[in-house]
Amino acid sequence: MMNGPTPRSAPAVQHESVEAGPILAFVLMALVGLGLLVWGAMYWFKAETEQVRRNQAMAAEYPDLERVRVAAQARLNRYALQPDGSYLIPVERAMALLSEEFSADVPFSVEMEP
Repeated sequence: MMNGPTPRSAPAVQHESVEAGPILAFVLMALVGLGLLVWGAMYWFKAETEQVRRNQAMAAEYPDLERVRVAAQARLNRYALQPDGSYLIPVERAMALLSEEFSADVPFSVEMEP
């Protein structure tokens, strides 16, 4: 004789199944969201770093640079007679004179003679 429960008297167990689709969709969406969050944070940090560097460069004091800039600006915008008899005129005035001297029908490839 058999000891133990018989197949008819064994309790019936109903197997539960878990749907993997919603779980995989959630995990995939979480990974994509995390990736976008990391990308956005990297972009933001890079932009902030560049802005801080720009601000630091602008705030840095270079007194010699300002002196050189003023001297160069004064040299470009002055009238003077040079020792060889030629004249210095402001750059903007020289450009205006050249544009008046050459008409629109002269091709750009024509070289100027001294």
